[in-house]
Amino acid sequence: GPQRSGDDGRSEALDRYGAAVTPLRESRGRADPDLGRAHNGVGMILSEEGDGDGAAAAFRESLASYGVRGAAGHVEGEDDGDSPAPGARPEVFYVWNNVGLHHLAGGERGLALRSFLKARSAFLSLSGEERRYLLGVGGSLSLSPPPPCPGGDADVLLASVLRNIGRVHGADGRAGKAAEALEEALRIHRVAGMRDGGQRPSSSREVARILGNLAEVHLLG
Repeated sequence: GPQRSGDDGRSEALDRYGAAVTPLRESRGRADPDLGRAHNGVGMILSEEGDGDGAAAAFRESLASYGVRGAAGHVEGEDDGDSPAPGARPEVFYVWNNVGLHHLAGGERGLALRSFLKARSAFLSLSGEERRYLLGVGGSLSLSPPPPCPGGDADVLLASVLRNIGRVHGADGRAGKAAEALEEALRIHRVAGMRDGGQRPSSSREVARILGNLAEVHLLG
């Protein structure tokens, strides 16, 4: 058949997500992981299309569907009780990261930083098994392709969030905090490399990016 354009594919995907939301909500209520995935998918599409308000609303609905208390009111909220409810799915990590990437693309660095910090907290709260689970679902749940994970080391996902935290701190002139986050990201990659027997060519580009960010921070400092 004829090739669909990217716009047509996104439109069809958006229609399918929309068609899934109503029956899921009616049959299972508002808090349900499948509903969270559907809203996250809508948010990713709207973010890529430049619909900032629509994407933010969809991500809020996604977080609420995963059981994140207070998320429907303010994605950008402070740590005032909007942490995941007990038993929340590990996908919450990707949703918070998506919110951060969405705000970063829109130049809203303060909101991006808060969201990346929440993604970090969400990751750190996961068990080893839950972290490994993230490796298998990131391609469909993340706004940006997840970084290569040498030897299946899921901690490299945390390093990507720390790099973004460092980039935001650096852009706002907080050289010390930027360096702290970037050094931790670099340490994670080094540990992952040692676990993988020192062979990690697939992550060398990510390491180079972190080193480049660190160089920029040292120029600031």
